[in-house]
Amino acid sequence: MNKSTARKKPAAILSTDQKSQFFIQFIDQIKDEVFLIKQNGQIVFVNKAAAKGLGCSTKKLLARNIFDIFQEDATVKMWKVSKFSAVKESKDPLHYAIKWKTTRRKVQTVETSLSNFDLDGQSFILLIIHQIDQRLQEEHAERELQKNQAIQTLIAGAAQEFQYPIKGIHEKAQALLDIYQGRDFEYIGFKDYKNIFGALKNMRDQAKYCEDTIERLLLFQKKKIKLKVGYCDPNEVLRSIIKAFRDQYGLYQIKIKVKLDSKVKYIAMDEVSFEQIITSVATNAVQAMPNGGEIVLSSKYLKDKDTCLIECKDNGVGIAKDALDHVFDPFFTTKQRGLNKNSGLGLSMVRDIVNRFKGNIMLKSHLRSGTQISIYLPVYKNGKAK
Repeated sequence: MNKSTARKKPAAILSTDQKSQFFIQFIDQIKDEVFLIKQNGQIVFVNKAAAKGLGCSTKKLLARNIFDIFQEDATVKMWKVSKFSAVKESKDPLHYAIKWKTTRRKVQTVETSLSNFDLDGQSFILLIIHQIDQRLQEEHAERELQKNQAIQTLIAGAAQEFQYPIKGIHEKAQALLDIYQGRDFEYIGFKDYKNIFGALKNMRDQAKYCEDTIERLLLFQKKKIKLKVGYCDPNEVLRSIIKAFRDQYGLYQIKIKVKLDSKVKYIAMDEVSFEQIITSVATNAVQAMPNGGEIVLSSKYLKDKDTCLIECKDNGVGIAKDALDHVFDPFFTTKQRGLNKNSGLGLSMVRDIVNRFKGNIMLKSHLRSGTQISIYLPVYKNGKAK
């Protein structure tokens, strides 16, 4: 090989001092606060952003210990006692959200990233701090906005829910007053008697509807929903519910089929809660078939997931595609509102209860083709949900 064509070792473009100077200048351009500290917390390097963020000169910071600038909590105590042993043992940077104290007498929440850093044979901790107060404020504002929107939805739904029954009570009461308040009641004929008691019965039913809706609202707001330690045999509860529904809806040409898996195990949900969710789901299915139809309730043990699957299928009116994203929203319903109708709270409460028992619920539906609801519930083993 010719000397002219032989590869030459590239000459170093930057000296060691130049590289060091470049590194320092580069770190100083970073907006996040950067510290290089010893295992005992002594600060050996800070960038300009750190001095600015703390409102302290670089010279003063180099004379301080890193633990002095943080508000002491469990994380800072752990760093101090262990001398950053967790950081030294970790291959990846460790992240913590803690608070630090500026000389401007402000306490700010910061996100820290710590990693091991070897320099000239010595081991240091590279600490990078990112201010997250603004992000937390924005997240808080977003949560408040969502909360207000949820409250507005709840208020609007409640107003719509109570509007018709209360209006009905008022109209019936006013009608009775208009007819009878000026009359002599020495004698009331059968027609009058029937009219009065019919109006009272209607008013009672409307008031009961309001009472039931308030009860559901309280449940939905989790003021009365409490996790009960226990378990139940889902097949046994399903048989009981099916019998009750056959007795109740037998005259409405609704057939109820049952497919129960004998391999189904106990589920980690108490009997009352399980009966509540299945009754609500089955009621929705019945109300989706005003002209009759078929409901299939089934249970199945999923061995690969060690989970119990409960399904309810109907061939009712189904749900339009654009409404599927809202079926679990409070007060959303595809059916008519009012007395003996749907309040729109059923599936909201079902999902709430299922989630609280570490389960999952899914819904599939097509307009005029029926609906299928699948509920996955944890198996009860060794005194806890597995």
